[in-house]
Amino acid sequence: MRYLLIYYGGSMPDTPAQQARVMKQWTAWFTKLGPAIVDPGNPFSGKVNKIEADGEVAKGA
Repeated sequence: MRYLLIYYGGSMPDTPAQQARVMKQWTAWFTKLGPAIVDPGNPFSGKVNKIEADGEVAKGA
């Protein structure tokens, strides 16, 4: 099977050290996915609507 990774991006941590730690974790996880990922994608911006856990629609700005 092959997959397209779609995700809603959050913000990066404030400090360069925290950012490096998060990116290292992300890279390690993403590398494990290997060739199953057809397109690594990009995070959606805040301009998308999302469905909350309670079923309500949160409108993007």
